[in-house]
Amino acid sequence: MLAGMWDKGVILPVAGMRKQSREKMVFLRGAVAIDRYLGGEDLTSIRKELAISISRWQRWWQSFKEVVRSKDQPLPQIQERLRQPLELIEAWLKVWEKHKEKSDLALRLDLDTNPTPPAFKTSQQT
Repeated sequence: MLAGMWDKGVILPVAGMRKQSREKMVFLRGAVAIDRYLGGEDLTSIRKELAISISRWQRWWQSFKEVVRSKDQPLPQIQERLRQPLELIEAWLKVWEKHKEKSDLALRLDLDTNPTPPAFKTSQQT
């Protein structure tokens, strides 16, 4: 299982690894998981292949959504609020850039696509 993740470049260090093995690791597991999910892969398969618990996935997904909502804020401020590594936040921003043009993404991320509040009818308008 670990070898499969290492072959895909997922960062998952183990004490005593050879230098060649460490050099293969370039992708953070949290970023790989979100990227693959936004790419349309089945979440159960992603979680199984990358050994991600449901609670870990939920934390990453919620944090990713918050990173996207806060992308215009300073990274240290986002990091402090989310308590996620800066490298992971930066990787999630790259994932966002890769997928942001997808038509259903704003809805999937619960992003406010209409910043103007809706007009509500009052009883006098009926």
